Amino acid sequence: MLPPIPGMTFNCSARHGYLCIKPRGHVLPCSRWKERGKKQPPLDMFETFEDILDYYQSIIHIPSEAWPNGCLLCHRDASCSRWSLMDTTNKTVERSGNTVQYLEIGFDNICNMNCVMCGAQYSSRWDKLVKDNKEFLSKYNLTEYNSPPSIYDNVMRLLESSDLSRLNTIRIMGGEPMYSKASLKFLEWFMDKDVSNIVLMFNTNATVFPTKLVDLFKRFKCIIPKTSIDGAHEVAEWGRNSPVPFKKIEEVVGSWNEYARQNNNVKLTCFSAIHLANIEHLGALSEWLNNYDQYVIRQMGLVQMNDYMTPLALSRKDRQLLWQEQYTRYDDMKLFINYETFLNAHQLKGYPVKNIIDYIEWWDTLNNNKFKDLSPKVWKIINNLYKEENK
Repeated sequence: MLPPIPGMTFNCSARHGYLCIKPRGHVLPCSRWKERGKKQPPLDMFETFEDILDYYQSIIHIPSEAWPNGCLLCHRDASCSRWSLMDTTNKTVERSGNTVQYLEIGFDNICNMNCVMCGAQYSSRWDKLVKDNKEFLSKYNLTEYNSPPSIYDNVMRLLESSDLSRLNTIRIMGGEPMYSKASLKFLEWFMDKDVSNIVLMFNTNATVFPTKLVDLFKRFKCIIPKTSIDGAHEVAEWGRNSPVPFKKIEEVVGSWNEYARQNNNVKLTCFSAIHLANIEHLGALSEWLNNYDQYVIRQMGLVQMNDYMTPLALSRKDRQLLWQEQYTRYDDMKLFINYETFLNAHQLKGYPVKNIIDYIEWWDTLNNNKFKDLSPKVWKIINNLYKEENK
């Protein structure tokens, strides 16, 4: 068990109705559950979603004030007085009954992009990139994903045999769900179902607009496409390394924007993963987003997959200067949510700056643009850090 947090007891409702299904067929009591050294049960072990909830209620024993080992990430957030997934879950999952209420699912890593802040686990194009560059990428601990057999049939078996009367939220992960045949077939299953009480959320890279599903989407209580847009024009194309031009992304974002105007159950969210290539272009991104009036929710997050592209390689002072410089030029920078983490988090220590430079120069070979021309201020800061490191 994790140690108690003074003044707070473990109080999460996830095991009463939250299920997270991973592409490898493992099922978890929530998406942030991390119990090291313990193998998670496979889908084919269960007949219904209720069986899965019974299983987790039987193994998660909570002594007074202690936290389960798998809740490490929420324990960390709560210890720092930050909002955690536990807080969100307690608002969406009731503690009565034993039926699925929140279903989060990722069918595969199928994706038509290999973004610089991503990896093989979440992108089939990245998986190919790793296979083609094994020698160079091995020092960055980037390995092949080895896609598992499809879990689609198993998921549909559980859907058919389970009580879905209290299902209130579906979240589809990827890959790119709007590009994944399994994810699209899963959504089509709901065509003749009552979805008026269900919130549908999914991540998308804004390269595919799902025309065949727009009538279905209108019937959900709410749909929330969480659109990953990390830069505009050349910045986006450098970061995404894809044959899909930025003009296509503008077209799809425009389609979503018009769809949201016509349907009041659509809440468009832009999520920007902050990395070394885009931190001096956030103002330009915010200005570009102003072309689409329905994208009123703008979230920021730090790159989680790749230390070699994290802005935390820069000092807190450098990050704040870059932010302030743009903030004075672009009034709508204040629309970004969660930027404080980007500004105030501790600098990453002990990671060789040379590895970062080598990685950026390798990524340059995949693009028409060069990092030093795209983000000259950051490039200068990184090279100064390298000189300081080698004095």
